[in-house]
Amino acid sequence: MQTVDENKIRHGKPLTSIVKYPFMATVWQNDRKLCTASIVSPNYILSAGHCFVKMSEENYIILVGTVNAKLEKGNGQQFKVEKAHVYSETVFGQDIAIVKLKNSIDFSDNATQPITLSRRSNFTKTDEAFIAGWGRITDWSSPVTLQGANVLIWPKDEARCDGILESEVCAFGEDGANVCFGDSGGPLLVKSDDGQHWEQIGVTSRGNFVCESNGFFSSIYLYCDWLAKTTEGEVQCPNNE
Repeated sequence: MQTVDENKIRHGKPLTSIVKYPFMATVWQNDRKLCTASIVSPNYILSAGHCFVKMSEENYIILVGTVNAKLEKGNGQQFKVEKAHVYSETVFGQDIAIVKLKNSIDFSDNATQPITLSRRSNFTKTDEAFIAGWGRITDWSSPVTLQGANVLIWPKDEARCDGILESEVCAFGEDGANVCFGDSGGPLLVKSDDGQHWEQIGVTSRGNFVCESNGFFSSIYLYCDWLAKTTEGEVQCPNNE
């Protein structure tokens, strides 16, 4: 299991140890870094639906087991995609995809481990959370090294959460920490009840154009049954609400 790291993406910090974030994955398409994702089982990663809509699976490579988002020989584990299951290609706000890999991820070391998916749906005002990804850290600069930041979960009636859907979670940092282009599909994380591990409650979906105001995340709990059905029971959300 992965342990919680207090290390403080946009206005975030480089995360230099994949052992602390072994569930992170990079989505490549046609030799370009497209999105972020999370490992949820030996054969599946979880990401945003818009990263896979109307795209051919043969054009994707999934990179895991490294904080370095480079498709280089010997860097992490690299996988081709067998099938990308997008929850909805037409309904706005249902932005989630479960992606089956052609081969299984090797979990024999601490560099690759699945994240626990949470059924939690209720949050108190300004609950602490964490975001991670390989998205832009300035308007035009995209990092090679995984980035992460502490954020807060905000009520939907917060001014900067304007436009949020009921199926989404609003999160951003008071210091400006936020997701940006390239972070799509990455996890929104909270601490487990014992404070020792991460659990995923959301999938990075969208934010405002300048990446400074807010981030909207698809709520995991709404898709737990679909995930289990689509993966024939391989991907589950434990009853940890």
